[in-house]
Amino acid sequence: MDWVNHYAPAIQAIAAAGTLLLTLVLAYATWKYVHLAECQLQVIRQQSARQQPAFIFEIYASVWQIYAHCRNVGASNGLVNSIVLNLSVQDTGAVLLDKRWHLNEFLQPGKSLRRTLHDGMDGKGLVELPRRGLWDAIFNRPGPSQPCGLLTAEAHLACGGDVVVLRRTYEVYASSWGAKLKRLEAETPHS
Repeated sequence: MDWVNHYAPAIQAIAAAGTLLLTLVLAYATWKYVHLAECQLQVIRQQSARQQPAFIFEIYASVWQIYAHCRNVGASNGLVNSIVLNLSVQDTGAVLLDKRWHLNEFLQPGKSLRRTLHDGMDGKGLVELPRRGLWDAIFNRPGPSQPCGLLTAEAHLACGGDVVVLRRTYEVYASSWGAKLKRLEAETPHS
C-alpha cells in the first residue's frame, strides 16, 4: 500500500494520459462514423433521385377531339389521378370547357396513357371556338393565322405519397376542318 501512495502522482498521470488517449481515439472514431454516414446518405439520395418518377404530359387535338398523353419515363411506378382542362375564348375569356377527369390509372416505368378527354360531339369545347368560315378557308390559307382560344391542362400525378401537378398551356387555332394546339410554355412540375 505504501508503494501505491508513493507512486500515486505517477499513476494519476498515466491514468490521465490513458483517458486523454482514449478520448482522442473515440473522437476520431466518431468523426469517421459521421463521415461514413454522410457518404451513405449521399448514396441513398442519389439512388432515390434516380428512382423518382418522371412524367411527360401533353395534350393533342384532332379534328374537334382533345386527347391527353402521359408517359412515365422514371424508374418507379406512378399514378395518374386526374386531368383538368380549361378552354376559353382568346378575345373574350368566355369559358367553353372546364372539366376534371378522374382517371386513377397506374403507370409503370416506360408505360404510356392516352385518353380521349373530349370528343366535341356534344357541341361544346373546340367546336364552339370562333373560326374562319368555309368560304374564307377555301379561298384563303387553309389554316387560321391567329389563335382563337386558350387551353390549360393539368395532370395530377402521385408517386410514393408525393403529388406532382404538371401544367401545360396552349394556344388554340381553329379552322373549318378542326383545331390545332400550339404549346406556350414548357412543362412545369408543382408539388
